[in-house]
Formats: sequence, C-alpha cells, structure tokens
Amino acid sequence: MADILLAARGSHPPPTVGVKWVDNLINRRPDLRIRALIRYDYQRALNEDPKLLREWFLTVQRVIDENGIQPEDIYNCDETGFAMGLISKQKVVTRAEMYGNSRRLLQPGNREWVTAIEAIGADGYSLPLCVIFKAKVAIAG
Repeated sequence: MADILLAARGSHPPPTVGVKWVDNLINRRPDLRIRALIRYDYQRALNEDPKLLREWFLTVQRVIDENGIQPEDIYNCDETGFAMGLISKQKVVTRAEMYGNSRRLLQPGNREWVTAIEAIGADGYSLPLCVIFKAKVAIAG
C-alpha cells in the first residue's frame, strides 16, 4: 500500500519503501502496534452479535429450567479436521531432508485428513477424545 501511495505522487521511477519501513513506522507511531492475526470464518463472525447470543442462552436456560435438565446431562461437542503431516511455516523439530543450504522442509505427498471429536459436560466431565482416521476398508450399509 505504501508503494502505491508513493507511486501516486507521480515521480519517475516511483520510489519504494525500504525493508525496515514497517518497523520504523511502528516506532514513530506509539498508537500503532503489530499483532498476530488469526484466520476466522466469515459466517461465524456474522453470528457473533451479542444480542443474538444473549437471546440464545436465555432460550437454552428456559428449556433447561422447564424440563429439569441436570448439568450432567448437558454436553458441548465439537469436531475439527486437520491434515496429518502438513508442514507450515514455523519452527519444527522433525527429521527432514534438506536441499543444500535451503531451509525448506520436504512435504510428504501423502497427506491424510483426520477428524477429532471432543465433548465436555456442563458439570466438568469430559468424554474421551475420539479421533477418526481414514478407513482401510469401505463398509457397505
């Protein structure tokens, strides 16, 4: 963005910002800081209206009260999927072949997706973790 703004000033050739430009900007502007960003699902963000969440929790509490549901009968269950053996850009401790002086790790081409399911009760009891791997044999139903 800074390079685009510099180019818009019209000088030829347009100047570009230096390698330390962002660091210098942060040092000059105490109101700015660097933060790590987290990927976040757009649909999830749309549904985080505090008013809607409050209404949902009030509805859940009403159902619990009306039906005499006990904390040991209330569970939150979640699932997540991830690729086994997927290397990301970070420090890792692993055996890996390297190309010369390159700092690239060889990515295995046989990634397998795994699903993990976890559940915890309102009373604090957690069910054992369930990990689902790819089936070795297809079962007809």
